[in-house]
Amino acid sequence: MHNLKIVEPNEIIYLKADANYTIFNFKNGKKEISGFTLKHHQEKSELTGFLRVNRAYLLNPNYISELKEEGKTTLIFMSDGTKTRVSRRRKTMIAV
Repeated sequence: MHNLKIVEPNEIIYLKADANYTIFNFKNGKKEISGFTLKHHQEKSELTGFLRVNRAYLLNPNYISELKEEGKTTLIFMSDGTKTRVSRRRKTMIAV
């Protein structure tokens, strides 16, 4: 585990919170763990434009493959097959 220097944000599909760590998921299938919280990474200028859709995920909008409404729930499907829900509070930032 180490603290990564973000080289190319476009290589990142999403960041996922894991307690006080963050897991970076890259388009090449690799994962790396950072010793900082998701909130810490969300505030970095390199990740401007990434979408915080719930407590656990910070998504690169370039890799969103589908948005789906299921009742009152909005689901987001990422290009790597990952699926997550949009929290009620953050729904306004996602256009379905």
